[in-house]
Amino acid sequence: RFVITAKTDKTFQYSQSFSYPVIDVGGASRTSSIATFTTVADHGLALGDRVNVINVDNPSFDGSYVVISIPASNQFTASTG
Repeated sequence: RFVITAKTDKTFQYSQSFSYPVIDVGGASRTSSIATFTTVADHGLALGDRVNVINVDNPSFDGSYVVISIPASNQFTASTG
């Protein structure tokens, strides 16, 4: 998605706009460097989606991740290392 920030008769400037879905995480666990996040409802994510995790009970899980697997419709995993 792009947002036009300025234009003239012959040119325009744009910026790329990213928006991430807001998904409530009900819990998180870690085995080695793989985190498993359990969401309150079905998340609708796909492999390779980028997610920003914030406000988890354990702040060590806060961060930006890429979804590497989807074990269930309300779970996804990401590499933390």
